[in-house]
Amino acid sequence: MGKKSSFYSSAEGEPHRQRTKEILKKHPEIRQLIGRNPNTFFFILGLVGLQIYLAYILLFQGIKIDNLITTSMIVITLFVTGIQITLFGFLADMQKK
Repeated sequence: MGKKSSFYSSAEGEPHRQRTKEILKKHPEIRQLIGRNPNTFFFILGLVGLQIYLAYILLFQGIKIDNLITTSMIVITLFVTGIQITLFGFLADMQKK
């Protein structure tokens, strides 16, 4: 008996393009939600600036395992928070339209 897999393989070059066309054909109102958010630039700029600042501070501390673990946790937390803020902004924009 073959092993079941949840992975789907497609012979098409890019299956997402066809799926996107089908969704937009069935639901043309979704096209209104597609666009750029000008706040994303400032958000990403702030996150990159924060990461550079943290790297600059760590440059003078020497490598200690405690500092490395703490910094890794901070960076991961900031990354996840960044994703959450971006999604929140996207959902807020969707509700406005």
